[in-house]
Amino acid sequence: SSTMELRMRLRQGVNKPVALSPVRGTSHDAILQSAAERFMEATAPMELALYLHNEPTGARRAEGVAIAQQIALTDNENRLTAINLLGVDLLERPEKRPEDLKAAIAYFQQVIEAEPNAAIAYTNWGAALSALGDKAGAIEKYRQSIALNSDEAMQHHNLGVVLASQGQDAEAVTSFETAVALDPGYANSYLGLGSAQLRLGNAAAALASFEKAAALNPQLADAQYNIGVAARNADKPLAARQAFEAYLRLNPTATDRETVQGFITELSGP
Repeated sequence: SSTMELRMRLRQGVNKPVALSPVRGTSHDAILQSAAERFMEATAPMELALYLHNEPTGARRAEGVAIAQQIALTDNENRLTAINLLGVDLLERPEKRPEDLKAAIAYFQQVIEAEPNAAIAYTNWGAALSALGDKAGAIEKYRQSIALNSDEAMQHHNLGVVLASQGQDAEAVTSFETAVALDPGYANSYLGLGSAQLRLGNAAAALASFEKAAALNPQLADAQYNIGVAARNADKPLAARQAFEAYLRLNPTATDRETVQGFITELSGP
């Protein structure tokens, strides 16, 4: 037969097994995948919603949202998680339309009204405010999130990003330093730290931060560019030239290629 079928039954405690509709597919793997999802739908729908929403290709995002919408209308123990996911779905849309961001905030507010200690909802609210251009509001929400959960590196990273965007580089350095202390493996926090240090005139510290970012992610072109800038400011022409060359190798179609090539020529000397 071109189509295979698996009949499933679900046993709950000592009750008689409940028959589920047959699962069909054209391969063993397809059947097992469908059966697993059918089982999750019956026993752990929120986990299935998150799985589908976060599927790498994004092809099944809408399915995850549909399940979350159903859960949000119930008194299920995962109701607030579902509401938060509905907000996240709006927040993560690439268009960043104000109406979507405001609708997302309404979901996060709903979560916080029901659970005032929901740190993640404050984080998401801050991200939505930042996308709307309300940086002061975003800083406030990120600080509220950190007050509830100070051990989460990403909260400090997010705060550092917004503080830096507002020119509050000294405070941004503190936030990024906390972020890298909590999660030494996240290259972007070192990039943020180095950028703030460089703007404060500390080229040596910035160079060290950018080098840590590059060591964590050798394919990160921005790290090499920033190493070049910091090394140039620190009067290390050889290190600067090598970094700019590495940047162009990693990013051969860079829009600033001509400018960077000019740096390389300048640093090559007579």
